[in-house]
Amino acid sequence: MRSNERADGADPGQVFIEQFLRTGFALIDTMSSLIEDLPEDAFPGEDNAAVVLEMVTGSCRPAFEAVGEAECRTATALIGAVHQRVIDDLRRAVELAKLRQ
Repeated sequence: MRSNERADGADPGQVFIEQFLRTGFALIDTMSSLIEDLPEDAFPGEDNAAVVLEMVTGSCRPAFEAVGEAECRTATALIGAVHQRVIDDLRRAVELAKLRQ
């Protein structure tokens, strides 16, 4: 068995990315719909999107607290690294495609 495979055969990196993307898409869809459905003055003096983001953060807080600060920081760093790697690779792919023309 390769070091990046779990005992059940699933690649943990692939499982992470699929869950990460599914969750991101679901949150974006849910938040966007909610923000669009809110009246302009739903939260007087506040930006509706900022309030909804704060609500999502509050909903997630118990999960953050359950795993602890160190795990949250590790997860945040992993997400940042994944983001940067995808951006870098996609930019490089565009550069290579331009060179082929």
